[in-house]
Amino acid sequence: MGNRKVCLEGIFLQYLHDVWVNWFEQAKDGRDVYHYHEWHKSDTFEVLEQVPLLFVSDTLYSYIENELSPLPNELIERVEQQTFIRKGYRRIRIDYVGVISDGRDILAFHTDGGMIPQKKSRLIPRQEQDVYKKLPSLERVDFSLPVEFDASKYEFNRNTIGLTRRERRLKQTLLRALERLKQTKNVSEMIYWFSEWDSRRAQTLSRDMPIEMMWQQLYKEVEAGWTKKHEEFCHEIVKVDPSLEAEWQRLQDERKNKLY
Repeated sequence: MGNRKVCLEGIFLQYLHDVWVNWFEQAKDGRDVYHYHEWHKSDTFEVLEQVPLLFVSDTLYSYIENELSPLPNELIERVEQQTFIRKGYRRIRIDYVGVISDGRDILAFHTDGGMIPQKKSRLIPRQEQDVYKKLPSLERVDFSLPVEFDASKYEFNRNTIGLTRRERRLKQTLLRALERLKQTKNVSEMIYWFSEWDSRRAQTLSRDMPIEMMWQQLYKEVEAGWTKKHEEFCHEIVKVDPSLEAEWQRLQDERKNKLY
């Protein structure tokens, strides 16, 4: 494993070795880059024989974790051709791959040769501990972001605390179903689904109530937490849309194919 450092144009880089990654592609929201305990057998794993580690500012970390936007040129230059993978007897160099940490969280990124972090991954617990041990010896870096970025928009959504990977994805499916319900602008349908969620509350609704207000009340209640009631409601409401129902079924099938 080692603690090898290399000087690159006056900048010392430290490396991690034999790093297991599970790439999640096009993950704009960091919550969709799942931690090790939520990895599945069907995920795509890769071992990075060598990859540079950077200790970055909170803002830069949040930008990379939560955006699909170009990386700063200075960051690209630091990680350029510093990562290797091994295929058989061949050691292959890869452009623009790195592991970053803000001191609290850790993320691997892969740009697929471009400027945007198209793939993102967490690390396994043992390698996360290796990162935390190395950070005190690294200089913290920050670079100007190429696009406007508001880190406050990406504060952790408390409604997802404690939810598993499957539950978060089901919740996203349910909220998409509610968004499509809103687009129907059908009062009768809105009242029907409100009664499916909470029959007592639905009895207090008036047809004279603005449909937007009715929908906001339903959305606010459904958005909080995740229970058996949420799952049952999700199972019913997705049936009105074939694509959402197919998504529901995929998640049921994946449940049988978890890593643990």
